[in-house]
Amino acid sequence: AHPFDVREYTEAAEAIQAGVAEVRAGLGDVESGDLSESLDEIQARAVGYTEQVIDHLAVRLAQLLGLAFILSLTFVFLRRRIAPES
Repeated sequence: AHPFDVREYTEAAEAIQAGVAEVRAGLGDVESGDLSESLDEIQARAVGYTEQVIDHLAVRLAQLLGLAFILSLTFVFLRRRIAPES
């Protein structure tokens, strides 16, 4: 192990202080509203995309229900035709 060197701790403390200053500056930007416009745009796009996905899923669900109905009618029709009730 190398001997104690206060310069290493001084450099580490300065690096931490610079990091804290950057975080404070970033928080200041968020609080001042500089980023709020872009966040609103992102939220609007996310809401629009979510609505599109839900609409698409609703259409697919309706298609599946229609297909299930047609298949059940076809099954009933074929069953009566192949094995008529006596």
